[in-house]
Amino acid sequence: PFPKAVVLGGNDQARRVALDLLAAGVEIAAYVDLRADADASALIARGVPVHRGRCIVEASGKQQVEGVRIAPWDGQGQADPTSSEFIACDGVAMSVGWAPAAALLYQSGAKMRYDEGCQQFVPHKLAPGTFAAGRINGVYGLQEAMQDGARAARQALGIEAGEALPTSAGASHPWPMVEHAENKNFIDFDEDLQLKDFATAAQEGFDNIELMKRFTTVGMGPSQGKHSNMNAIRVLSRLRGEPIPKVGSTTARPFFHPVPIGHVAGRGFHPARRPALH
Repeated sequence: PFPKAVVLGGNDQARRVALDLLAAGVEIAAYVDLRADADASALIARGVPVHRGRCIVEASGKQQVEGVRIAPWDGQGQADPTSSEFIACDGVAMSVGWAPAAALLYQSGAKMRYDEGCQQFVPHKLAPGTFAAGRINGVYGLQEAMQDGARAARQALGIEAGEALPTSAGASHPWPMVEHAENKNFIDFDEDLQLKDFATAAQEGFDNIELMKRFTTVGMGPSQGKHSNMNAIRVLSRLRGEPIPKVGSTTARPFFHPVPIGHVAGRGFHPARRPALH
């Protein structure tokens, strides 16, 4: 995707991304991790400059990315611009967290709860005949996911399934957003929504997650909220000064994937007008 990259991480997936880019021949100008205690030994061994406890304050460039400015931060959105450092690059890869693909579970009537360990919503009560396994349960390790799949299979067969596995710690960063006083800070890349748009919505009284969605149009673009809804919930939680479980999440409605209108219409009828001569 680019010959010289800066990789921003907030979870262990970012380290894999950096290693994959190196294997593909991409130069890694820097690996920046939001966590001060991130394990980056594999990248240090490959000679990659590593910056822990740092964030990207801004990206610069006219027609394309030409570099980023990184700085120390407090882990809660506030960076120290006086200690910033410019790194030249022509691309940025980011992996700071995950959002559960829970739409089908919501549509089936499942109840979800927010798990602080993996920083995502996980199933709390599933509808009858519905079973979940793997990352939707907050289980991210390969072996652990296979165990969770076997547990769900036993449950579906009516066999003693055993206890659910614990969720994976650190799968997502609790606040992967950095405030910027002057430039644009996008939360929803589909709808061009910035951090300040959510503050405006709350100030206008649209401080319920469903109302905020309609006021700001967050999650209404092509991705249908797959990359923005979780962060929108985090932002509203902070604006209201309430925990994420109390803020809740939006309601997922059919369809899970976009469906062409022609499919919804049913059979294809082609009207024909016959002349009197017929």
